[in-house]
Amino acid sequence: MMKRVVVPITALMIVGACSRGANEAPGAAEEAVRAQAALERIMAMEICGDVPSDEAPFDCRLEAEGEGKPGRQLIVSFPPREGDGSSRVVRIEIADLSGESLQVIEEEDVSGFGYPNLQDIDGDAALDLFVPLYTGNVNTTYAVYLQRGGGNYVRAGELSGLDFSYRGDGIVTASGRSSAASWGVEYFRVASDAFVPAAAVYVEATGVDENNTVTGSKCTIESVTDPALATADLCKDEAVSSIYALPEPAIE
Repeated sequence: MMKRVVVPITALMIVGACSRGANEAPGAAEEAVRAQAALERIMAMEICGDVPSDEAPFDCRLEAEGEGKPGRQLIVSFPPREGDGSSRVVRIEIADLSGESLQVIEEEDVSGFGYPNLQDIDGDAALDLFVPLYTGNVNTTYAVYLQRGGGNYVRAGELSGLDFSYRGDGIVTASGRSSAASWGVEYFRVASDAFVPAAAVYVEATGVDENNTVTGSKCTIESVTDPALATADLCKDEAVSSIYALPEPAIE
């Protein structure tokens, strides 16, 4: 079994040498040693996606940038929550490679368990943070934090489903199952760092063969609140059509 290294968050900040006076600024050499030690401690933590999902929550890290080199790190931990065994706290500390804490994010009412992940959901090439809150029969609800200027994260709202994507026109899609034979896609516009509902589409199978393959389906546009989508044929949108195989659905 792989040996795991537990690195308490407080260990990321390294106390200066005792011989230095309280008001004496550290020299460049000492700062370099401190930064290197902090980097080694951070990089010793496992990547969250590499931790087996059937294990108890385990402190881990995500890398928000780097392109092959160490970049800004998101350190994920699960502080104990007293008096409530039905939910837990997820804590994400954003740190730079000197070990300095830049931002702390906490979701305090998380049921079930899953590790946070990073993906660019708004098309700006910066990785955004998805924190799983709970999972129903199939779909998972995430608190989504958009990465903004200076690498800070802003909570944009919650998305629920199995698959999330960016359309390229300021619209985010969240696709999920309503049942084994029905699907839905919700559309959101990112405005003022928040997800604003834009439309909702529902797809239902009308026929299934002996191999459990959909032989017919029906698509209903349930709502359109964004003027830019009012004339779009959402039933033929890629986010909708990717849910089911041919044939094309009847449109209602």
